[in-house]
Amino acid sequence: MPSGYTAKIEDGTEESMKTFLTRASRGMGLYIMQRDEDFDAAPRARKESDYYHKAVVEATERVMTLLKMTEEEKVIAFRKAVEEAVISRRDAVNRNNQKAENYAKFINAFYDIKWPVSDDEEVNKFFTGFRKFVDEQLKDSYEWDVNDYEDVVKWHRIPDDMDQWYADEVAAANRHLEYSIQYRDEEVQRVKSQNHIHEQFMKFLDTLD
Repeated sequence: MPSGYTAKIEDGTEESMKTFLTRASRGMGLYIMQRDEDFDAAPRARKESDYYHKAVVEATERVMTLLKMTEEEKVIAFRKAVEEAVISRRDAVNRNNQKAENYAKFINAFYDIKWPVSDDEEVNKFFTGFRKFVDEQLKDSYEWDVNDYEDVVKWHRIPDDMDQWYADEVAAANRHLEYSIQYRDEEVQRVKSQNHIHEQFMKFLDTLD
């Protein structure tokens, strides 16, 4: 059965080996960024994503903003961070409590079910297995989705020392900048390598004219 790459060979409309190989190249990872384009769109060189370059700019601005803060600005930013942390913890606790209530409702209702008892052992076997399966699903999901209150509080820490908060913010901003630079450099090298392969492939296709 012909594929999208070989359909024109099957029906006799393929123009040449060059057009066939050009189309078939779309199946290679090198041209994955063109996956949503028309099947016959010509393969082309990649462009670097602006995302990584913008991320470096934004991360740099965040570091500079922190380093240039006056004591008054630190106080204002710290108070805002505390307010946001209080809200975040409160919302997290409420979400966790709501999930616990949602599960409890169904778990209790499940245990209240009066399961049928049949004269047919195979029917009883089915219901026994089904009840065990559902019970495991409910218990496993509850354990995964619902956390202890102490853990929720620990994961949503409220800063209580401005100097420590500021040091943590600067450290986090610097780490983010380092990662952003790393990802940008990897993208630049990745595009450079892929475009070199693309260039060699185009030269190869030209030999088929």
